[in-house]
Amino acid sequence: GDACTELAKVLISMQNTKKARQLLEHAIELAPSNYVAHLRLGALDRLDGKMDEAEKENAQFKKYKEMQDELQKMFHDMRIESGQKAHDAGGVSNP
Repeated sequence: GDACTELAKVLISMQNTKKARQLLEHAIELAPSNYVAHLRLGALDRLDGKMDEAEKENAQFKKYKEMQDELQKMFHDMRIESGQKAHDAGGVSNP
């Protein structure tokens, strides 16, 4: 997933968009919520004039990016809450 996405970034910079597209599509198959792969695939679609596909990938990017942001916030809040409970109980928390 992430390795494919990063290699695709390099290939795009080298103008090898066909191979980059294959890697991004593979990354999405492996991890459909890989928002970076959706973002880069959408950019390739725009370059290729595939505006409908670009919009679909952009929508997927936004969806999965928002989901990840929300999960990170929830995890952060849980850690703070867990640390507060340990502090209230007289324990030591590990931030």
